[in-house]
Amino acid sequence: MAPDLNLTIIEIKTLNCLRKTAVTHNHEEGIKGAEAVAVAIYMARRGLTKDEIREKMERYYSLDFTLDEIRDTYRFNETCQETVPQAIEAFLESISFEDAIRNAILIGGDSDTLAAITGSIAEAYYGVPAELKEKALSYLDDELRSIYDEWCEFIGSDGKMGRFKVLTKYIGKFSETKSFGKWIVDRENDGTPEHPIQFPFVNFDEVVRSFVTEFYQFSESHPEYQLADYSLILINNGIEWNSESMRNADVDALNEQCILALIMGAIRAERFSNGALLGFLEDGYILKWLKRLKAIDDGDL
Repeated sequence: MAPDLNLTIIEIKTLNCLRKTAVTHNHEEGIKGAEAVAVAIYMARRGLTKDEIREKMERYYSLDFTLDEIRDTYRFNETCQETVPQAIEAFLESISFEDAIRNAILIGGDSDTLAAITGSIAEAYYGVPAELKEKALSYLDDELRSIYDEWCEFIGSDGKMGRFKVLTKYIGKFSETKSFGKWIVDRENDGTPEHPIQFPFVNFDEVVRSFVTEFYQFSESHPEYQLADYSLILINNGIEWNSESMRNADVDALNEQCILALIMGAIRAERFSNGALLGFLEDGYILKWLKRLKAIDDGDL
C-alpha cells in the first residue's frame, strides 16, 4: 500500500533529522521515542485510522495496557520508554483533542511532557478547537506570537483543519474498498429447541467498524450537533427516517447537521434492520454524504 511506502520515507527522513540532534539527545531510546512520535503524527495527518496507528506504534513499543490499568501505579519517569508509550495510549483512547489532553494529564507522572506528546498527535488527528487555540495563543507575548505567525506562514498553514476530517478521511478508504462486509447465514443449526437457527446478520469489515466507532465518538464530542435527535433533525429538513426518503434527499441543499443526521440514521437503522447500513454503503450513499461534509469543510457550499 502507498501509505507504507510513504511511512518508510518519513522514517528515513526522521532518522536523518534525529542524527543532527544527537549532540544533546544521543540515547537510542530517545531517538526511538522521537521517531515513534514523528511517525504517529505523520500517520494522523495523512488520515490513517487509530487501529493503523496502533499497529505501527507496536513496532516501537508494547501497548498491552490501558490507561485505567496503569493510573494507580504510574509515577514520574523522565525516560522515553516510560513516557512515550503512555502518551501514545492517551491519544489512542481519546475521542477528541481535549479528551486526549485530559487522558494524558490524568494518568499522572511527567504530565507536561505526556500532554505535549499526546497533544502533538491529537492535533494532527483531530485538529485543535478554535476556542482552545485562541485561548492558548492569548498567553503568548509579542515575540512568541511573531515566531508562531512566521512558522505558520513558512509552512503555508494557519493550523486550521477541517471540522470533519476525522470522518472524511474515510472517503478514500470507502472509495477503494472492494467489500464492506458479508452476510452470515446460519446453515449449521436445524431450528429445533436444542439447535435454534440464528438470524442472518452482517459481519462488517474492519474499516466499517472503525468508521462507526469514530462516528459515535464524534457525536459524543460534538454535542452541538444534537445527533441523539437525528430523526427529528431529518424530519425538520423534510426527510423521513426510512431508506427511500434518505436516499432521495437533495444532499447539496443540506447543512452539516442534517448530513450528520443522515449518517447517524443509517448507522442506527442497522440495529433494527440487519443489512440497512450495508445497503447505504454499497450503494454509495455514505460516501456521498461524506463528500458533502468535505465540501462544507472546503467552503464549497
